[in-house]
Amino acid sequence: MNSQRNIILQSQDLSIGYDQPGNKKTLIEHLNLSIYEGQLVCLLGPNGCGKSTLMRTMSGLQRALAGKTLIKGKAVKEHDFQEMSKLLSFVLSDGLGVGNLTVWQLASFGRYPYNNWFGKMSSEDREIIRRSLEQVNILHLADRDITQLSDGEKQRAMIAKALVQDTPIVLLDEPTAHLDLSNRVEIMRLLRHLARETGKAILLSTHELDLALQAADVIWLLNEHHQMNIGTPEDLVLTGKFEEAFHGNSFEFDLNTGNFRLNHSQHNIKIHLQASGITHFWTKRALEREGFLVTATDDSDLTVEYNATEKCWKISRDNHLQDVNSIGELIQLIRSI
Repeated sequence: MNSQRNIILQSQDLSIGYDQPGNKKTLIEHLNLSIYEGQLVCLLGPNGCGKSTLMRTMSGLQRALAGKTLIKGKAVKEHDFQEMSKLLSFVLSDGLGVGNLTVWQLASFGRYPYNNWFGKMSSEDREIIRRSLEQVNILHLADRDITQLSDGEKQRAMIAKALVQDTPIVLLDEPTAHLDLSNRVEIMRLLRHLARETGKAILLSTHELDLALQAADVIWLLNEHHQMNIGTPEDLVLTGKFEEAFHGNSFEFDLNTGNFRLNHSQHNIKIHLQASGITHFWTKRALEREGFLVTATDDSDLTVEYNATEKCWKISRDNHLQDVNSIGELIQLIRSI
């Protein structure tokens, strides 16, 4: 599918890091990356692996140590500021501090590359602003002061400004960092929709691992050794690269659910669980959270069976049978054994 679409942003043998007097450090070398039009790419990795440096380097805000980045086939360093402003927009993670402006005024700054700060807005400019606010579902807030918005609404306003800038590629640095769960989900859904609807290439760095697995077309995955792996979310999971990049003694990646789970201290009790569907999933999850070892074999200390007809859990141990009506009661009973 990618061969039928245009490459918007790419790097060729790119090396990134820092080159200051007496302090040169290379983080990642020989990066050959591509983003296509209409594609949402999520950049993931643990803290300190080089995500922010890569974003800044590919946007031209930081000098590459070697190699180059190209936008629409032309090296970033060959574009002047005005050209770059029409090609790439960057939504920074600290952009939520903007104040003393209405939503419309903030979004209108995106027209700067086309009419400068003091240029008169044309009817076309105003239509672009209106449409961009509508695309991120905050047109009804156009006259609202930025300081009166929720963090989720502020982030939408910043994304609207990037859309008003009308660039083929949009970069976002941790766009969900300050948001609650509902807004994190909505922003990720919005970005995926915008990539499809506008044909823009969207690259974002994020720590939202579970949302990235669901929303991204492609993941750029950096591990703690500054090595890059690229692929669809599913390929990176199945090859073990995702788990390798995010590993720890206190948690593990669950291949069956695509989520991380805590490693709890284990008790000596082994439980044979007999249930199905969502009841099995949530019962198993609760028991494992308590540190019990859940098995699918008869070689266990006790058996827990969910009776769907009676809507209760039956606990069998040493030929003794007890019923409970909730997972909370089930846990309390097993704790007392």
